[in-house]
Amino acid sequence: MAHCLKCSSALPEDSETEQLYFISNMSQDIIDIIEQLIGRQVPAHPLVCVPCWRRVQFIIENNNQPEMELQNIENVMELDAFKHTTHSSVHCFVPECSNLERHRVPGYLRKIILKTQKLYVSDNARVCQQHIITYNWDFISQYQFSNTFTKAEIQAMLLCFNEEDEAEALNFTDNMPDNLFNFWTGKTKAQFENLFEQLPSLNENNCKYPKQALILFLIKAHTGEPHDRLASLFKKSKTSVFRLLKNSREALLRDFVPLYLGINRLSREDLILKNLKIPEGLFGDRETRRPIVIFDGTYIYLQNSSNYMFQKQTYSLHKYRNLIKPFLLVAPDGHIIDVFGPYPATQSDSDIMTSLFQNENSILRTYFRPNDIFILDRGFRDSIPILESLGYNIYKPENILPADTQLTTINANKTRYVTLCRWVVEVVNGRFKNEFKLFKAEYFNLASTHLMDDFRICAALINAYHVKLRDRPDAELILNRAVEKFTVPNCLAEYVTENNINRRRAQFIPIDAQPEALDIFPQMTMSDLELFALGVYQIRQARSYFAEHVRQNGSFSEEIATELESSNVPGLSSETVLLRGRIKSRHVSNKIYYTYILIKIQGSHWDEKIVQYYCSCICGRRTVGCCTHVMTIAWYLGWARHQEIIHAPASFLNDILLIREDNE
Repeated sequence: MAHCLKCSSALPEDSETEQLYFISNMSQDIIDIIEQLIGRQVPAHPLVCVPCWRRVQFIIENNNQPEMELQNIENVMELDAFKHTTHSSVHCFVPECSNLERHRVPGYLRKIILKTQKLYVSDNARVCQQHIITYNWDFISQYQFSNTFTKAEIQAMLLCFNEEDEAEALNFTDNMPDNLFNFWTGKTKAQFENLFEQLPSLNENNCKYPKQALILFLIKAHTGEPHDRLASLFKKSKTSVFRLLKNSREALLRDFVPLYLGINRLSREDLILKNLKIPEGLFGDRETRRPIVIFDGTYIYLQNSSNYMFQKQTYSLHKYRNLIKPFLLVAPDGHIIDVFGPYPATQSDSDIMTSLFQNENSILRTYFRPNDIFILDRGFRDSIPILESLGYNIYKPENILPADTQLTTINANKTRYVTLCRWVVEVVNGRFKNEFKLFKAEYFNLASTHLMDDFRICAALINAYHVKLRDRPDAELILNRAVEKFTVPNCLAEYVTENNINRRRAQFIPIDAQPEALDIFPQMTMSDLELFALGVYQIRQARSYFAEHVRQNGSFSEEIATELESSNVPGLSSETVLLRGRIKSRHVSNKIYYTYILIKIQGSHWDEKIVQYYCSCICGRRTVGCCTHVMTIAWYLGWARHQEIIHAPASFLNDILLIREDNE
């Protein structure tokens, strides 16, 4: 009968069970650790039992330190409800984090993660600058951590639970660590002091605790915590919290907001200086420069109301929720020029825009002049006649022509011009929801009387303390390529539709998407992909599209044309290969988009080898950039298949839902 090398316990007769481990198949580092534990040389083909192997694994997780006290290694147990991070100090404890900064994990952060996520952060663990200021740690549940604890770790975890309550120890003074201050308020100490200096009225309105009042408002806006929790945090009554918040709100509106928000605060020359290269190159004139602005409405969700009139006005048939609409006016560099509203959910963006410009004495009509450039969304189409009658240059995504299923090439290119510039307003909306959790959840109806005041204050805070968007390093390349491709016709689209290629099966044969079979496709860098797509959005989506096909089929395949018919497609000849992919829609399960890429056999640069491309989706005829479905093919064949590992996004969600399988 075989015995364990370390503890000498008898092992099962069946050596093929999972309880046995051949040390001869292990690395030399692991064998060295086991030899130090048993105090003698490891013989040939030895076996160890599962408990001993777990102890060896524990030592490996602790930076290969076999000199740890043996009693700590022996006294290990598995906890079902709790897990712990590794003990490594060479990287951030968040898995897959590649940031180089390493800080000791603050005690308050370890306590928060332990309470909310049941994850014990080890004493020796480190954290990067990005994660040290993270507020919501729900994302950490997607990663796998060990649930094997030593006696010392369990004691340290219990001591962490028994420490003095953080609410009693929290004191926003000069002695508070910078990262803790930023965690609660969303601002650094230097930013807070700068903000406080700009609020003279906060000291003049008989506020007994002016700094505490400002800190309360920043915490309320950043975390969205209810008043009773703030009262508990600061050991005050709810009445005192209401009063302090009111004082700070009034001071911010009086002293701070006029300095950083408002259309009359900026001269037209200052607004022109906020133009970026790509919007000005696509829509403007560098000789006679004009202001370029982006309009958009955003949402703030509300509770249901017993006031039936208010309930009807705030119920959105589009979102199926109660909400109100602040209306944003944004510069190309992300600066919030002004905020209007709030408007009812029943009022469209087009109606709001019309109301802002129909009065000849309105502030917007006084400020803007003919030939100024407005970048809008499709929802503004009904307001375009009044805007064009005032002489403004309007640019928005194009609509499909009657009886068509796709945008024409020129309309698809015009639409891409708009989306190349309009993404800025989505970044601004994201800053509101990510930086100020107050607007991410449902807003209480009782507090809605000052909702727009809070929104304007937060907009001013974004203008004052957030980094402005700047031109990309490759902005000139993107601009030149967009202008160059704007008038290029998509002859491949005409070839596919005229010859009904989508319905042909015999002409295309499946091929295994392996490097040997597709060496013809050019290898691309991430910079090449960004220039090909004229941005990063399509690249981010391509990863999810690819993962969906791999999850369902276990592989990613393409089709290749066996013969090509003569046509007027530039470059379509025996020296080219036509690839076809079938990409499932992200919205409709039974919808398939046919994607084509024409590849030249000879050539060195990717721009030379990729002759043309076409997709059957709504914007698949564009030649300025490409759609996400084309990018999925190019991303995989040109970049991803050359990588060692491709991580599917949010793979932890695959096994959450219970799906009934029909056997009929």
